[in-house]
Formats: sequence, C-alpha cells, structure tokens
Amino acid sequence: MSKAAKSCLGLCLASVLKVSASPLAPIVVTAPREPSDYGSTLTRLGLTGRRLLETPASATVIPRGLLDEQGARGVLGAIGYDASLGENYAPLGYYESLSIRGFILDNASGYKRDGLTIANESSMPLENKERVEILKGVAGFEAGLAAPGGVINYAVKRTPDALVRRVGLETSERGSRYGHADLGGRAGSFGYRFNAAREDYHPYVKEAVGHRDFLSAALDWRPGENTVFAIDGDWQKKSQFSVPGYQPLGGTALPPGVRPEKMLNNQPWSEPVAVEAHNIGARFTYEAGADWRFEAAFNRNRVAAEDKAAFPFGCSSGPVYLAAFCGNGDYDLYDYRSSGEVRAATHAQAVLSGGRDWGSVRHEAAVGFSRFVRAVNLGAEVYDYVGTDNIYGPSPLVFAPSARGTGVVRRVQDYAESAVFARDSISLSSRWKVHAGLRASVLTDDRFGKLDGAPISRYRRSFLSPQAALAFMPGEDLMSYAAYSQGLELGGTAGVTAANAGRTMDPKVTRQVELGVKRDISQRLLIAAAAFRIWKPYEFVDPGNVFVQRGTVEHGGLEFSAAGRFTDALRLFAGATLIRARQNGTGAATFDGKAPLNIPWLRSHATLDWSIPRVPGASLNGSWARVSEKYALRDKSLSVPAYNRFD
Repeated sequence: MSKAAKSCLGLCLASVLKVSASPLAPIVVTAPREPSDYGSTLTRLGLTGRRLLETPASATVIPRGLLDEQGARGVLGAIGYDASLGENYAPLGYYESLSIRGFILDNASGYKRDGLTIANESSMPLENKERVEILKGVAGFEAGLAAPGGVINYAVKRTPDALVRRVGLETSERGSRYGHADLGGRAGSFGYRFNAAREDYHPYVKEAVGHRDFLSAALDWRPGENTVFAIDGDWQKKSQFSVPGYQPLGGTALPPGVRPEKMLNNQPWSEPVAVEAHNIGARFTYEAGADWRFEAAFNRNRVAAEDKAAFPFGCSSGPVYLAAFCGNGDYDLYDYRSSGEVRAATHAQAVLSGGRDWGSVRHEAAVGFSRFVRAVNLGAEVYDYVGTDNIYGPSPLVFAPSARGTGVVRRVQDYAESAVFARDSISLSSRWKVHAGLRASVLTDDRFGKLDGAPISRYRRSFLSPQAALAFMPGEDLMSYAAYSQGLELGGTAGVTAANAGRTMDPKVTRQVELGVKRDISQRLLIAAAAFRIWKPYEFVDPGNVFVQRGTVEHGGLEFSAAGRFTDALRLFAGATLIRARQNGTGAATFDGKAPLNIPWLRSHATLDWSIPRVPGASLNGSWARVSEKYALRDKSLSVPAYNRFD
C-alpha cells in the first residue's frame, strides 16, 4: 500500500472516532506482496512467460534493480549473480565474450535481444534493458542455433504505465565520467520510453582512454485492451584503446612481476577500437481472451567496427618460433588492422500460444515460425611484424607501422536458419506435468574468400531438435524435474595457421540431460539445484596440423543457487557450479581423457545486501567470488592459480 493510501486511511479513521464513541469493527487492510528481489519469470527465452519455479531448466533472471545497484554497464556486471557464467575473452576496451557451464557462447548465435538473435561483436549497453535472462544448458528448441552452454537474453525496457523521470551522474577518482537519462510515460493509448547515456573512460590502464554515446527509443500504441503495436531502436558508438593480455614465458611459465596497468598496445600509430551498433525492432501482440496469444516480432541488428592495434604475440627471437612470449620477456609486436568490418543479423519470429482443457487434462501449447539471417563483410586484414620489445622494459620501444593497407571489404559469409516449432505442456494432474517440443530447422551457410570474394564452401542441411521434460510439483512452492534436449551449434573454422585454413566444419548436434529441484520460500527466496551432462562433437587441430571435428567433449556438473530476500533487511545472492570436462574419441593421445583448457572445476559467489535501519534508501553490500585453478597446457604443467575476489 502506498504512503498516500495509508495517510488517507488514517485521516478517515480519525474523523469517525471524533463523532462516535461506540466500538468499531476491526478493519483489515490487504495489499499484494512486494515483488521478489529476483526476476520471477522468463519473458522471451521461452515461448510464453513462465515462472522460474515452473521452468524445467536452469535459468537466472537479473532484474533492473540489481543491475542498478551494481552499477553494471555491460554483461560482465551479471557474472556476480550466476556462478555458471565466466569470462572467455574480455580484455579492457574490447567487447565481452562469455561462457556458460564451460562452453564458450557463439558471438553469432548465443546472445538475444527480446528473444531475437543479435551479433555480439560489440559491447551491449544496459541503459535500455529491463532485465538480463540466462538460460543454461542446451536450448535448441527455445533459442534455435546456439552453443550448448546456453544463451543470454537482454529484455528491452518497455513503455511504463506510470511517469518515469530519472537522471544519473557519476565520476571516479581517475576521471571517468558517466551520465544517463531515462524518460517514459503514456499519453492515452500511446506510450514512450527514451534513454540516453554518455561515458568517458579513464581506467586503471591510463592509455586505455575512450568514450561511449548511446541513444534509444521505444514506442507503443494500444488501440484496444488486447492489441499492442510496438517499435524500438537503439544506437551506440564506442571508441576505446584495447589492452592486450600477456602470454606465458617460453610457453611454460606465467610472467612474474608484471604490472597490470602496463599497456603493450602503446605505439604512436595505435588507434582505439571503434564500434558503431544499432538495432531496429518491431512487435505486434494480440490476446484473444484469457487463453490465446499471437505475437510477431522482428529485429535488425548491425555492427560496424574498425579494429587497429599494436598487438603482442609470439617469440621469433629464439632458436625456434614460439606461440608465446620468450623466456626473458621478449615478444613480437604486430601492426594489426582490420577495417570496414560489418556484421548484420536479421531475425523474425511469429508464435501462437494458448491453453485449453481436454477433459481433465490441461494443454498449454505453442506453434511458431522463425527466420534468421546473418551476413558478414570483411576485408583482408594487415597483420605484419614490426619489431620485438620486452614486457619488463621501462618504456615501450617505438616501431614504424607496416606500409601495407587493408583489402577491399567483401561479403565472406551468408548464413540463414528457417525453422518451425511446436511445444505442449500437459498437466496430467495438479502435481505432474509433461513438457514436449520439437524444432525443425533448415540451415544454409555460404562462405566466400576475403581476397577475391570467390565461393569457398556451401552447406545446406535440415535438423530436428527435440526437447522433453517431466516435472513434479507436490506443492505450489516446490518443483523437481528431469529433462532431455538437443540443439545445434555452428561448426568452427580452421585458423590461419592450420593446414586447412579457412575450412568450416559441419554444424554440431549437441545433447543434454538434466535433473533439478527448485524451492520458492515465501515468494522471497528461490533456492535451486541441478545436475547436468552435456555432449557435443569436439573440434581441434590434430598432430598433423589439420583442423578436424572428431570425438566428443563432455561437461558434467552440479549447480546450486539462492537468490532473494533472506530477511526483511538482508538480501542474498549466492551460487556454486562444479564442472568435470573431458574429451574422448579423438584418436589423439594428447586429447583423449584430458580436460579442455581454461575451464575451472569450481566457480562460486555470494553477495549480501543489508538495508540500513532508519536510513531510507541506504544499504551496505559486499560480494565474494572464487574461481578454482585453470589449466593452460594439457599436461597440466602450467595453470592459472585459484583466486578469491572481494568487493
């Protein structure tokens, strides 16, 4: 109940007491429970909104309030809320690449915007996002083409029913500045939501300066109670110098005594990574009564990038070339330039969903169609050796850049997926429910040469991706489930050093089984546990230096999580993920039975937020995260030690 309503009620009671001395009947005031501190429903990853408790899969929803409290500007701010998430490649100044359950998300298919696929080759702004949804595991039916670890969905802010006027300003001790405005409201049947942001970067690496500008708009028209037409768009331009990482010394040891603030991309001709991205989306929704709903959606995403840097890699000054820094700290420096990169993704989807009782059995069904197209335009890049420097040098040596220029930008990939899908959730009783779904996909993938645009390969194939789950709910606050799912992932492409450089592998069929249990305590604290096992075809460079797809990689593990309000004043967000990963059937002794690289066996985290009594709006929070040892060599002779982080 609002403060105004409480004041009105108090004044009314006072006036009654003045005119009557007779006893009054008790007055009972009821109000809906405050919203939970964790997102309680999925919005776009499923075909219809579904409570997390009733979803037969592992999922996390991070609502806007939590993102604001953490000051999150990008998806890395979500890692602290889910122990299954990890950084794959996320250097300062570059876009973020993540992994879920140890599997790297594909930048071409693992990230969604309101359930529609976008290119991840740019940093995702969060100013116009209402929530971040993480669906873990093989999600071929819900998401189509995706890595078996899962998908990340960004739900866009929509027009509010109440007036929104928010402005925020921030600064840091190093001079970084940030400003953001969020405006929204309604004028009759029309609604609007606008967001704008400006950010200047001055991080701990003083040379990695940059800036970012962002604008977004969302509009809707509601001609009737059951019909909504909505359009939205956003634009972002970011420019920042990227900070390359260090390699092992001699390929066998971590470099000691390095300063994290030292910039190796520090030549007079170094340029910032410049990325411009935009999205244009539209959505039509019609609800036919309380049971049936039709939704059609479209999104066009385009990312243009200029990537130019002095890039350190390898050691050519020793007796043999090493794909690592030299033992004494020397490294080769390259002039790397890739100009005119353009990646565009267009995704359209239509879904009809609803429920109906057939005798004593309740069916909640959905059917739909999806069409996704991705086009990539690249030019031949410059990657030329310019000199050798040392990580322990007091100041960087200056080298002349390469005299070569980048090549003509040409189409190098046309990819498309057309799919029809259907699913049914059957309530056999108040306790038992069966979920079943099937997605039929047709994939085409055309590759072309960077130098001449000539066709390299063409792939066309159809696939079926089934999904099934059995759920048991003995009460409204407890569910256990067993689930099986299949999915598809794009095949990898051989690197430039492989004997079959540029060769693209076939798409990979992935499989998963999962057992889980969830408990929602007083609609305030959601506790979940899951056991999973995931299989997918393995890709690697064999001893003959040929990139192949052979054998399987298997990730098995356990997940635990707790999210919500532990007490009235204390909120808790905690979790742990344990993974055992192995490769088998490769035919190579260096791979069979070995663990994949860069996958810790344990990730855990805990965040506590305490509301300070008698100080409205004030809170004190702290977080802890632990990541176990990660191996960098297959013989386990080199690893990154385990670490703890406190914030």
